[in-house]
Amino acid sequence: MPKKRSVHACRLFVILARRAPVGVIFRRGPAKWTQLIRWNTATDVFEMGQWFKGALYERRCDFSPSGERLIYFAAKHHLRGVDPAYTSTWTAISKPPYLTALALWPNGGTTYHGGGLFADEDTVWLNSYVHRWSNPERSSPARAHPSHTPPSDVLIMPVAFTSGDQLFPLRLVRDGWKLMTPGNVEEDGGVAKGRLVRSPERQPHRIQLDFDYQTAQYALLEHAGKNAEKDAGKDPLDGASWADWDQQGRLVFAKDGKLFGARAIGRPELELLADFNGHKPARITAPERARTWR
Repeated sequence: MPKKRSVHACRLFVILARRAPVGVIFRRGPAKWTQLIRWNTATDVFEMGQWFKGALYERRCDFSPSGERLIYFAAKHHLRGVDPAYTSTWTAISKPPYLTALALWPNGGTTYHGGGLFADEDTVWLNSYVHRWSNPERSSPARAHPSHTPPSDVLIMPVAFTSGDQLFPLRLVRDGWKLMTPGNVEEDGGVAKGRLVRSPERQPHRIQLDFDYQTAQYALLEHAGKNAEKDAGKDPLDGASWADWDQQGRLVFAKDGKLFGARAIGRPELELLADFNGHKPARITAPERARTWR
């Protein structure tokens, strides 16, 4: 009798918009595939978006304040004969849950640097490889691909880090997390590893995140530092791939390919918002509205 193939849960990572009840979900799996999903956090309605075969570096991505645009860093290392005008690595801006590039900056086929942040809706901090420390012209903005240039009123500002992954804690601190370990996320080189906490007003608990280049471990704590579920069982964030407070102040987190919410914080009453396991890659064409900047 043939053995049953084990089914692995997909992995979820989320970025929430700062000024709108919107999130973008990176659904990873199987293997080299990632799907974008747009999440209305006020209604918990999900819009399934495009699939990407390659590597999407979610820690180097960001959502515009309105939730209308996504800046992402991507790589297709498996391709041969890549168009040198694009290279096999690039930073782009799109309208999620689609990846169609409205603006694109080739990254020279390297994963050194890459990605960016939205300072505001029309100001972008670009972390291009041309801004590396060793480049004497690092203060000059990288050149966008001639077929994918942003509007002239969009300001592109260069920012350099030794690794694009250091954009991750910089984005979280900007969005209300507090760095509890030594370091300054805004310095050149940023912070490679440490501890962050987020504790909104009127919440009796806080989320703690211990991170480094490759891992992220979440915990739900009381303000006194005790595990919030010590007397009730397992910490609900144990094994979570992502956690935060959404725009309505609700605890939300991802685990084993599923998205959960909890409104009662005293002893979290978990609600399954969505199960994204079982999705299979499919060709999805971006609609016309996702092909223009405005």
